[in-house]
Amino acid sequence: MSRLSFAVLAALLPAAAPAADPPKEPVHDGKPLAEWVKQIGAEDADASRRAVDAVRALAGRTDEVAHALVAAAAGSKKVNTTLLRVLVDLGPKAVPALTAGLWSGDEDAKRTRLIVLAQIGADARPAVPAVVRLLTAPDAKVRASAAGALGRIEGYSAVPALTKALADESLDVRLAAAGALVRLDAGTKDVPPVLTAVLKTGDQAARDSAALFLATLGPDAAPAVPDLVALLPEAAAEVVPVVGAVGPAAKDAVPALKKLIAGEKTDGAVRPAAAAALWLVGRDPEAARVLRGMLAGKDAPPVVWRSVGHFLARIDPGPETDAALERGLKSEDPGVAVVAARLLGARSKDAVPRLAALLAHKDARVRARAVIALAELGPAAAGAADALRAAAKDDEPETAFWAAVAACRLDPKPEAVAAVAARLDHPYPGRRLEAAAILAQLGAAGKPAVPNLTALLDDREHGVRLRAATALWKIDGSAAALPAAAGLLKDPDPLIRELAAADLGIEFGPDAKAAVPDLVRSLFDPFAAVRWSAAEALGRVGPGAADAVGPLLALLDGDEPGPVQSAACEAVGLIGPADREAAAGVLRRKLDHPDALVRAHAALALVLVAEDKAGEKEAARGLSHRSYRVRITSAETLWRTAKDERVVPLLVRTLEDANLDGTWGDNERYMAVRALGRVGPAAKAAVPELVKLLAHPDAQLAATAAAALKAVDPAAAKKAGVR
Repeated sequence: MSRLSFAVLAALLPAAAPAADPPKEPVHDGKPLAEWVKQIGAEDADASRRAVDAVRALAGRTDEVAHALVAAAAGSKKVNTTLLRVLVDLGPKAVPALTAGLWSGDEDAKRTRLIVLAQIGADARPAVPAVVRLLTAPDAKVRASAAGALGRIEGYSAVPALTKALADESLDVRLAAAGALVRLDAGTKDVPPVLTAVLKTGDQAARDSAALFLATLGPDAAPAVPDLVALLPEAAAEVVPVVGAVGPAAKDAVPALKKLIAGEKTDGAVRPAAAAALWLVGRDPEAARVLRGMLAGKDAPPVVWRSVGHFLARIDPGPETDAALERGLKSEDPGVAVVAARLLGARSKDAVPRLAALLAHKDARVRARAVIALAELGPAAAGAADALRAAAKDDEPETAFWAAVAACRLDPKPEAVAAVAARLDHPYPGRRLEAAAILAQLGAAGKPAVPNLTALLDDREHGVRLRAATALWKIDGSAAALPAAAGLLKDPDPLIRELAAADLGIEFGPDAKAAVPDLVRSLFDPFAAVRWSAAEALGRVGPGAADAVGPLLALLDGDEPGPVQSAACEAVGLIGPADREAAAGVLRRKLDHPDALVRAHAALALVLVAEDKAGEKEAARGLSHRSYRVRITSAETLWRTAKDERVVPLLVRTLEDANLDGTWGDNERYMAVRALGRVGPAAKAAVPELVKLLAHPDAQLAATAAAALKAVDPAAAKKAGVR
């Protein structure tokens, strides 16, 4: 067969199509994408907000948005934080454009892209190979940014390269690599020497970062204690908090801490930190004496009272501490008086009257602080009822609102509830959301607010709609609540989807069974945070989420970020699969995962699912882990598998140590209390700490403590007034 000539072939082909027009630029509200991007971060705040909303709307329809934003960020002469925030919010959609730009010759642009990838976090894991290559970039700033990003995006495969970077010629690179390895829970033997060297030679910013990373290592930083002690007293501000974070393993530092406390030249900010470390390391009673002495000074400002007073009230809630706090009630500084009253609460007959008197203070800020303190005291503030009713008419809206809240908590009469519900019409979404959350805490007593809350199910702000839905559920189990909350799992904003999943688990729990199909779909959301929250929610639904076990196991078979896998392991254990052996096989493989929390939840789930003790050794290792989530989960596993005698002391110590400064939240104590309740009568050593928590202002923590106390010691619970 002869070949066709090119001429004949050309004749057989259709005529060439005319050149295609270039693709049209995406348009929103009649304006092209480029114009909207230019307006992001503009001086006109309203114009900037409209531009952000427009770009987010376009992001759901085209990938061009990420490229346009990356180009604008790279080409800007000054940092446009609003634009970068929008890029971060795009999450996985932005990763390809950001990664492609890492090959640009512009070093500043590379660093900007690395910073955004780091902020995106686990959703940026596809970029890890490209970021690892930048650990050998000529520019030290780029190498440091690459190291920092790898720690935040779960770059476990980069551990060897990061370990090598600990010897980099640049101090910034060494510090960033050490921080990344700390976040990845890797290289704990190699990291402390690098960080202690930075404490000796780095500038102030570097020393602060090194101290923070060492403190994060907690007990794993114990080998560095001799080097840390050698840096005292010169580097006391950085070293002392690290010693406290190491805890009992830093016992060799006790003499140096005592010397520091006794030193006449010791900085006033260092002395309380040293006293706190002394207590954390060895439960030394000298710590309380020193802290009480600090409150005895006439000039101690409110900020000292807040930090020192809170710590002192936790570690030594006895007559001497109460006497020190009583002196604060008489202070001429109203800020000090408010702090002292909040710490004393019902233990002092003078606390509530002092706060009530401050409601008439000429300074609106003082009145606001006093009324918030009374609102936190709840029923203990009964003596201030008349003053609160007067304060509810205050000219300052915030003071009036919190007075109404306090009145509600004292006696939730319909008129008091209505005063709080009026806030649901506030023009600022944050205020509407705040009011809905407070009404939810009232439970059935919040029923007068149901019409107002129902109206908020159509609020233009989706976060407000979610809070209204959960409030309606907690107040009267409204039939509209669950569908409203579940519907937000389809919201365009990933943060709303994440919060909706979390609320379905936390607020609705087993009653969210009807939402299981929607939560299962959320297990495959593009955003890891949504998948994580959905997995946790399914676990809280429990056995009613049996249809989710297959998808959860599929997640565990995939390459998911650590938080998603740990939540999936926990959920499988709480739901209880029909095919227990198949599930156990998947869970056993997770005992080798690089994330300690995944290993801990896999070990516990194996016990729950199949009474399988394969994770017992891993749980024993987890008891000394620096993460409280790992320690408490491991403790529960060891109790279920071996009734290990180390468990109860560890959980009691957690109740004593957690959130001592009152600024970090109480999830750690919540988890420990729940675990103690599961231990039951063998946890009687925890009774004193559980009784203290019955008066905690966090209603959920107080209720959990009450339930745990009944499980541990019914007689003690009855004596404490728990029904």
